[in-house]
Amino acid sequence: MTSILNTIKELYESYLEEVRAILSHKELEVLEKRNGINAPFRMTLQAIGEDMFITRERVRQIEKKAVSKIARNQNNFKIKEIVSLLEQFIISQDGVVTEKNIVKHLENQGVAQENLGVFYLALQISPVISQIKKTIITEKSYFISTQVTEKDIKGVIKETKNTLKTNKRVLDIEEISATLNKKFNQPSKVYAAILAITNDVKYLEGVYGLSSWRNVNPKSIKDKAIIILKRAHRPLHFRTINKLIHENKFDHKVVTVEAVHNELIRYEDFVLVGRGLYALKSWGFTKGTVKDVIFEILKENGPMKKKEIVEEVLKRRQVKIGTISLNLQKNPEFKRVGRAIYSV
Repeated sequence: MTSILNTIKELYESYLEEVRAILSHKELEVLEKRNGINAPFRMTLQAIGEDMFITRERVRQIEKKAVSKIARNQNNFKIKEIVSLLEQFIISQDGVVTEKNIVKHLENQGVAQENLGVFYLALQISPVISQIKKTIITEKSYFISTQVTEKDIKGVIKETKNTLKTNKRVLDIEEISATLNKKFNQPSKVYAAILAITNDVKYLEGVYGLSSWRNVNPKSIKDKAIIILKRAHRPLHFRTINKLIHENKFDHKVVTVEAVHNELIRYEDFVLVGRGLYALKSWGFTKGTVKDVIFEILKENGPMKKKEIVEEVLKRRQVKIGTISLNLQKNPEFKRVGRAIYSV
């Protein structure tokens, strides 16, 4: 693959020259504009129609005829090498992949933006590559038609959404596969590849959930902070939480340290357990000073040894043992009722 990619720039014109030879002037103009060949961007059917003073439908017809001509003759053209390359890549991605990921892969391999047009064209003339159009549910994608059908792809997405709604919780791919296998006959990795092209289901931390669920697709700073803390399984400094929010790239929003700190202070879901350190209330942490925590522990358990009190406080706060000892000694609410035993 790499050897072919390295020669694309040098052979780019020769790949296209053979194609141009069998096309009419209009067919060539439509294909070049549709695929961004010798142009800075790809044009829509509507834009091309307005540019050429013909209808959108007429543009579609011209494009279809031109693609059919090339497809019939591709075995005699150098462009067949690119077709094979793309087929191999999609197969390596378990048979289904978004156009964005194809482009990303090609660019990572050194293919320049201005040379991508020949690849867009090659995707259309392959006898085994089919397209899934971009909708509110799916990204524009391509699949190997000998491995999976468009009907199955849409069916897998629909069935997965129904399964998640029924279970009302995130599921791993094996749990999803167990349900899908009742209707479809594909390996788990193919199901995963299919789910990667939909906007309605999101993969997060080894499990799948509906994009509408805030614990899967966080919208607010609060949602993001909760996910970051759950992943860490321990209290984190507010600056670390801000850093991890950016590193995880939930979206393209830039969040300031101050904004994160304000959200942690604002909501009862978070508890300050140390100097700048925050934990989740759901972990058993409660708000209040070290003194308040000691008082609550003694009220719940009755008289306790100092060592036991320290252990319980450290489960709820990340503070120095000396701070706990000082609070026990200086506050009259805590009565020493035995050798290193305290009560309230």
